[in-house]
Amino acid sequence: MDTDDLNDRKQADGSIIHDLHCTPKGYKTLGQRFANKAIALILRHKKGHPCDSMVEMLTVRSPILENLGQTTDAKAAKKLATTKPTAYPKSIYEEFHEKLKELRLKFGNP
Repeated sequence: MDTDDLNDRKQADGSIIHDLHCTPKGYKTLGQRFANKAIALILRHKKGHPCDSMVEMLTVRSPILENLGQTTDAKAAKKLATTKPTAYPKSIYEEFHEKLKELRLKFGNP
């Protein structure tokens, strides 16, 4: 994943520093890119027909996007999270997501 656009910062004199570390905004963007890419790689399902795991991820993702100020994406995730899950063949990630859901519910997050 290319990150060159995430670590450049402009100095007061107009010069650009090509830093090794990302800017704070760059780290947020990087996290969003990782999350989007991971979801796309893990779950290759029909658009608009999420599986149980995707519904769970969208339930968790919605408030995160809201906190990042991405209200449009947050609303879309929240809406899709209310969709009845589509049954797909089990994947190796199902047990992992079930454990994550157990933890989320155990600690009181809706």
